Amino acid sequence: MKISSANISLKLVVVFILSMVTLQACVSNEPDPIEPKEVLDCEPDTVKFASSVGPIITMHCSGKTNGNCHFDGDAGNGTFESNSGINYAAIKSKVDNGSFMRRVLDDKNMPPSYSNGQVTLTAKELCVLEAWIKAGAPNN
Repeated sequence: MKISSANISLKLVVVFILSMVTLQACVSNEPDPIEPKEVLDCEPDTVKFASSVGPIITMHCSGKTNGNCHFDGDAGNGTFESNSGINYAAIKSKVDNGSFMRRVLDDKNMPPSYSNGQVTLTAKELCVLEAWIKAGAPNN
């Protein structure tokens, strides 16, 4: 059986058309779905010291998980917490003199690398702290 060049050309055209139809089916005019990012509810009016900021301070600065740097009598410059609880006045004084914002939010060197616990704050934690400071660091 002899195959003509017309048969080969026809087969190539059919394969080409089927390939194009298949590829077109894979293409969509809809934009690619974007994975939703975590919504950071860090508006100054939603962040509270007692329920948002205090736990971050305890977790990373003055609690047992971080070597107690800012716990009463320990190495940190400022006592953020003691056996009687969190020390808002000491934290607020660091906010007022700018060192809290500079060290935690700008330089991001708190907690320090030698800490026992997590040494970087999450985006959510940083967002909460920044919102609280923008709100005037209220004791709420």
